[in-house]
Amino acid sequence: MAKGVTESFGPAWHWVPSSTKLCLRHRRWTDDRDEQFDLHTVPDVVRAQHRHHRLVRRHGWAAVTLAMREATDLGWGWWENDAFKEGWRTRMAALCGPDWSAYDNDPRIIASAYPEIVALTGLLASATLRELPFTGEEADMRRFIAEVRARSVPGYQYDESVDNDPLVRWIQHQARRRALPDPLAEEP
Repeated sequence: MAKGVTESFGPAWHWVPSSTKLCLRHRRWTDDRDEQFDLHTVPDVVRAQHRHHRLVRRHGWAAVTLAMREATDLGWGWWENDAFKEGWRTRMAALCGPDWSAYDNDPRIIASAYPEIVALTGLLASATLRELPFTGEEADMRRFIAEVRARSVPGYQYDESVDNDPLVRWIQHQARRRALPDPLAEEP
């Protein structure tokens, strides 16, 4: 994937893996071609890019891409429910100042949520951890929720009766998918 990099000398193009959201050397957010910005004030966003690359090396591009998509959906669902904002608000203030304002799809919002999303991606990309809610063991479910709290949403409370909880919806969707017959399985 080609990314445009805007520096004082003009635009430049650089080919990078699709998992690259920022230029590590210059600490600039490059995921949005139209608007790039400096990340020196938010080092945890830069560290998240390093973790994202390690996840791709460890679990493979396909698994991490799927997990990243799911983690992003979960993260935005929590963000809309006001459960995902502690670190995000601090990073937005560091990027934009204490009286910041943003518009929908502002790349600064995406960059600000990136560390939690990458952390949750690590959980969902791990085949072992991803299976925990589906073993039928209460201890495994508690471990999975503990991982969610430790990685992304401190204080998260799992409650199956909450319809707008994105993790509840994700687990229900995954359970339905797992109940479907495998179209690639050989018939006896």
